[in-house]
Amino acid sequence: MTSTASSTSTPKCSATPSQPSWTCERYPDAAVTCIDNDPQMLELLRKQGFAVIEADLDDGFPELAGSLITEDAAAETPVDLVWASSSLHHVAHPARLLSGVRLLSGVRRALAPGGVLVVVELVALPRFLSHPSGALLEQRCHAAAAAEGWNHHPNWTPVIEAAGFGVTQSEVTAIAPVTPAAREYAQQWFARFSHLRP
Repeated sequence: MTSTASSTSTPKCSATPSQPSWTCERYPDAAVTCIDNDPQMLELLRKQGFAVIEADLDDGFPELAGSLITEDAAAETPVDLVWASSSLHHVAHPARLLSGVRLLSGVRRALAPGGVLVVVELVALPRFLSHPSGALLEQRCHAAAAAEGWNHHPNWTPVIEAAGFGVTQSEVTAIAPVTPAAREYAQQWFARFSHLRP
């Protein structure tokens, strides 16, 4: 799970090995800090030039002081954007944490006035098999996953609103092209399904 905090602070973004080029093109003044609890993901992000913080969202939102992309960033620099992509479903007790007790109260403290929290989560498990027999197998896998409690908080809106955030909700359905990366992603999902109890 990766959450990202972005702040417009000096020095300006430049396309160097220490700053990923896509962030520079879209947000040339941004300093970006990525938060994750997976050492491999943190190392990957570090290699891409991001500042990183190792943290578990079950413990709340981490302090960002001194962690922005530059070591000389002011400790009190607020962030303009917190992007939580496929991370909230990992939180063990989302209703308690998202009520502002720890997680979202920490997000709120980190945000600048007018700052934005963006939450990106799946509303349903991804589908890969289009042939009728494969679709039936996949449906059974999804039912077993639901019985195990997978994605049991598909609609985060009430929880986030209860924490005092205004919510603008949008849903996007995408059909990805069949690529080697898509095949690998599908294999990872079915490997997870194989560990479910029948």
